[in-house]
Amino acid sequence: MDKQQILDLIKTKLASGELTQQDLKNLSSGTPVHSQAGVAVISRPISPEGAHVNISKMLYYIGGLIVLIGVGVFVSQFWDDFGSEIRVLISLGGAVIAYGTGLVLSKTDEKSEIASAFHLLGGVLFPFGAITLLYEMGIEAEWGTYALLFGALTFLYVMTMLIVTYPLVTFFAIANATAALFALTQFVFQDNIIFDFYYYFAIVMGASYLYLGTQFIGTRNEQICRLLLLIGSAWFLGGAFMLYDSLIGWALLYPFLIAGTMALSIYVKRMSVLLMSTVAIMSYVAYITGKYFADSVGWPLALIVIGFLFIATGYFSYYLHQKYFK
Repeated sequence: MDKQQILDLIKTKLASGELTQQDLKNLSSGTPVHSQAGVAVISRPISPEGAHVNISKMLYYIGGLIVLIGVGVFVSQFWDDFGSEIRVLISLGGAVIAYGTGLVLSKTDEKSEIASAFHLLGGVLFPFGAITLLYEMGIEAEWGTYALLFGALTFLYVMTMLIVTYPLVTFFAIANATAALFALTQFVFQDNIIFDFYYYFAIVMGASYLYLGTQFIGTRNEQICRLLLLIGSAWFLGGAFMLYDSLIGWALLYPFLIAGTMALSIYVKRMSVLLMSTVAIMSYVAYITGKYFADSVGWPLALIVIGFLFIATGYFSYYLHQKYFK
């Protein structure tokens, strides 16, 4: 069979659906493809090297967390004995050193991802170091000051995202931007903020996190998708639930919000969103049952109803997972 015959055969298989464009891409990348019951199945052999990289990455994060704990214990024990310069050097200086080291390692040894540990140290120490610097300089920290501080850190990490491709850098950019927006709204509205503002802020930030999480799927920031979707769905549904009794509109809207997040979990195939949607359903059912049926039919009977509803909710989540996630 010559080359032209092979190409004609491939075109025929593509037209009949026996082969897909993804099969050709996997074949060109060296991923084995075989046929099983008329369906193309991609064989993905387990790479010992890949497993080793994941273990190494986990150790990097654990090591970074242990270093942070050690720094926290050391600072708490001797903080009052240090002078202003030493305090700033330990906090802000340590953040700069960790950030710089992570930046250098990101460019020189990106494959090992050892820079993740230093990006973790720098990202956590930067706010603490900056606040320490302001305190030692005698600058009173107000909401406007915090907005400028976290805004500057957001700018720093957004610029860093243009240089390196570490998901942790993206996460700290998002976290600092969230803190900056919160401080900015507090500064702008001051004492005019109503208590429900925090719930509305959680809803807006939750929706933003959900959007970012869906946009990061299949990109270099894939590793933080699960975290963003988990936090986003928790804030979104939690904030809406806390507003349930504030306006009649939220009481009517809340079941649709749950249905929407559950549909999103099916669309993006992420268990984190399905998990929070399930928790929201259980909380909603428990709240409604306890509020409207506990006194009328008796609390024990209400508990029985809640129990069966929880079982039904659990099975529904299992059904969705089996049908759409696998």
